[in-house]
Amino acid sequence: MRTRRRRRQIRGNPISSGYAIGVVSHYLTPGHVFRIHVSEDAVPQEIQRLRHAVEGSRRELALLRSRVQQRGGDEMASILDAHQMLLEDPSLVERIVALIRSSQANAEWAARRVLEELQSSYEAAEDEFFQQREMDTWGLFERLHRRLSGDAAPRSSGPGVTLVADTLNLALLADFDLNDLNGIVVATGGYTSHTAIIARSYGIPVISGIPQVRELIPSGSRVILDGYQGLIYVDPPNGLIRDYERKIRQEEEHYHTLLAIDRKLPAVTRDGERIILEVNVETEDEVKSVLEIGAEGVGLFRSEFLYIRERDQPLSEDKQAAIYSSMAQRLYPLPLTVRTLDIGDERLPYLEDVKRGANPILGLRGIRLSLRKPELFKSQVCAILRASTLGNVKLVLPMISSLDEIRDAKLLIQDAGQELGRRGCPFDPDLKIGIMMEVPAAFLNAEALAREVDFFSIGTNDLIQYVLAADRTNEDIADLYDPLHPAVLRCLDEALRVAAGERIPVRVCGEMASDPIFAMVLIGMGVRNLSMNPMALPYMRRLVRSIEREKMVALAGHLLQLRSPREIRQYVKECIEPLLSADLQEVFEQR
Repeated sequence: MRTRRRRRQIRGNPISSGYAIGVVSHYLTPGHVFRIHVSEDAVPQEIQRLRHAVEGSRRELALLRSRVQQRGGDEMASILDAHQMLLEDPSLVERIVALIRSSQANAEWAARRVLEELQSSYEAAEDEFFQQREMDTWGLFERLHRRLSGDAAPRSSGPGVTLVADTLNLALLADFDLNDLNGIVVATGGYTSHTAIIARSYGIPVISGIPQVRELIPSGSRVILDGYQGLIYVDPPNGLIRDYERKIRQEEEHYHTLLAIDRKLPAVTRDGERIILEVNVETEDEVKSVLEIGAEGVGLFRSEFLYIRERDQPLSEDKQAAIYSSMAQRLYPLPLTVRTLDIGDERLPYLEDVKRGANPILGLRGIRLSLRKPELFKSQVCAILRASTLGNVKLVLPMISSLDEIRDAKLLIQDAGQELGRRGCPFDPDLKIGIMMEVPAAFLNAEALAREVDFFSIGTNDLIQYVLAADRTNEDIADLYDPLHPAVLRCLDEALRVAAGERIPVRVCGEMASDPIFAMVLIGMGVRNLSMNPMALPYMRRLVRSIEREKMVALAGHLLQLRSPREIRQYVKECIEPLLSADLQEVFEQR
């Protein structure tokens, strides 16, 4: 008797946009790991098995790093470095060895037990960065478990593979050829996870938030992913496949056409308003792509990833200076804006004394940590100053909430400059110093803060979650994380009003800058500098060149009078669609 698969449409959360048509491959994670008693005589053999698995995993990671870097995956390679350092931490391996000895247990069980303890400590941290570390720890166990059990590493079976998994650790993503992998569906995973960041840089659509995903989407089934709407079609009809094949062709042609035609054109509105388009980066290797897409500089360099890669000891001033200098030279005369360290990680050995508390996202991080660790801060500032000799480097302080924080930080920056003077190291004495506007208190006290700094950088990701008390990584309240909420718009309007009065520039560098609808609203509110995900920049340049600033000003003025998020969204939808040029209509409809 012939059976037919039931065609299904499943809705999830879009965390990387795009379309994909592919055949499902399940990524299987280890199930329950049983504790097996080993005799006292067999304990040394079990420890040797563990050490062989650790060494094999190290070699595997080194090969993966070389492979992904050869295909241009510099960011993934840098994160693999961090995973390699975790694996090479002798204290971690010795804890597993000690548990094997004390419990006379098998290496698989001991490794899982120790890594689960580490995982739990990360999981308890209500901070997106440490939640990602929790996933990384699980990924490390998966790799060790495969080595211990003799299983081969997972591989994609050829072009057109759509990976379906419960969770997907970035280090394990490196096991696949990302040129073959055309889509990812996971049960859990946030917009700001490393997997999402890498997928966006490769143009791979990702959809998350689907419990029991492997049961709902069978291995071997054909699927369509709509990464704009978060839709998955399982075993779709041929007509729908043809429709999405057409959309994929149009999307690829559109992107390459935008790059070919617009790359060297300035982002100027139809009525002559110049908008500066920069990009956000996390590693020094991304400078190449910044130049290739015609960005006007790096609006946000998240320096904390340099510290994470080093892990076991503070990143030296010389090493930082070399990295910042290389970036500044390659970008020159385009600007490089370096955000100072924005983590509060007591799990880094040199930050073991830092107590992050029960709610780290509101705890000792950003400028708060820097002021508690002045030598660490001054070392970074010295490195930034040493890289500033060409005059295209800027410094931005994160998590500012008070005037005292700015003044204290500026005193340390002054001390760093004096120290470099005594050493005879040249630097730019007019280095521009800005602050991240992301804490509600900063917006309420914007006038006082503006008089102390050279520019504002608005971090909309944190601003939105702080203003609305809505964790941006929590899928259960994703609908509450609303960039167009009246309270968010009023914070933005206040910062722009104050900055205009004090004649200091403002940059928006959160995800709002990557979205065409939100960008149009921001331009109407007076924003003249947007810093975004590199993949979004070609679209944003075309968008800017297709609109009239005066119409955007009128739109934003009306929005600020509305009180309901629903009313705002409806008004935006009704007013923006006719203002988009024909070649961007589809982008609007997808979003």
